[in-house]
Amino acid sequence: MSKFRRNLLIGYGVSLVLLTISSVASYISIRSLLDSTRLVNQTNNVMRKLDAVLSATKDGESGQRGYLISNDPDFLEPYRGARERAVGHTEELMTLVREEPEQRRDVALLKDLVQQRFSVLQKVIDGKNATGQVNPVLLEEGRVLMERLKSLAGEIGAREETMLARRTESQNRFAAATPILIVVAAVLGLIITIISFIRVSSDFTKRDTLQKELEQKDKEISQRIAIIQDIAEKVAAGDYKTRITDEGKDTLGNLAYSLNRMAEALD
Repeated sequence: MSKFRRNLLIGYGVSLVLLTISSVASYISIRSLLDSTRLVNQTNNVMRKLDAVLSATKDGESGQRGYLISNDPDFLEPYRGARERAVGHTEELMTLVREEPEQRRDVALLKDLVQQRFSVLQKVIDGKNATGQVNPVLLEEGRVLMERLKSLAGEIGAREETMLARRTESQNRFAAATPILIVVAAVLGLIITIISFIRVSSDFTKRDTLQKELEQKDKEISQRIAIIQDIAEKVAAGDYKTRITDEGKDTLGNLAYSLNRMAEALD
């Protein structure tokens, strides 16, 4: 392999590798940014759904409390549909945390607590309708369930924020390193390109110089051959006094010397 071709292969090969590295780093950095955005949105959605679960449950409690105090069925309006909303929000939560086993487990428990809480609410209402009295045992049971529900919702939210912080920290470290990698790759690529250009340009200059030297040498050889041919024809015609003044130390010079000696001998 010629030096010129080797320099081209090395220069373009290294540049291609550096371009590939910087392209891959850019792609990964963009994907990391998109993943970080997705995780932030997921955490926000989880927190909103947790608030929605608690809000729907509190709506059920408020409607029940108003009815127990006033005996007015209109106060049960917030209660109606609250259970379906709360359970629906827990099912949406399950979809959001489907990739986290620990979160899935706690959301399933949260859904069970919601159903238990509304069951107790309904038992209190049914007891009030049947006897006109409120069962304090059921009220206490409902209060305990609500406290457990709030506590579990807080744990789910805190865990989600912790996971987000951990993932974001890891992605931020990579995101900080990626621009440095891209800049280094770009600088190295520029340096390699300049060096390759200089070496290729030097090879071109050498090749051009060599070609000119070869052309000049070919011209000189052609002229010397023409002179030797002319002398040989003169000798063949009987002109033995002619001589060649070629003092070259190469094959043509030796041939000229031999022709001179032959002409001297014939003379």
